[in-house]
Amino acid sequence: MSSHPYQDSTAVENEGTLLARDLGSNFAMLLQNHGLLVVGRTAAEAFIYHYYLEMACKIQVDILSSTDKPITITDDAMDALHDWGAPQNGPHGGVQWPALMRMLDRSVPEFRS
Repeated sequence: MSSHPYQDSTAVENEGTLLARDLGSNFAMLLQNHGLLVVGRTAAEAFIYHYYLEMACKIQVDILSSTDKPITITDDAMDALHDWGAPQNGPHGGVQWPALMRMLDRSVPEFRS
């Protein structure tokens, strides 16, 4: 996973180049104080990365707002997260995507038009 400092994209002429540089070979990037950027080899993969990264961020914010003793993760867990952000295998999300599409078909069938 990588990160990118927040800057006003309307004032930085080469913002796209800077984003691409900072993303590098990763599939997920935190835009500092601004949000997330994810890419994937498929829509399903991009969705899965975005969903799990957003959930992790929400959990982190909840933890930080509820205690002054944040939970830290082990070095092994950090290595696994780093590998998750720059996957060599995949694409991922192929199992979850069809289920999500069926759920969307049932709840909002007009989304396809």
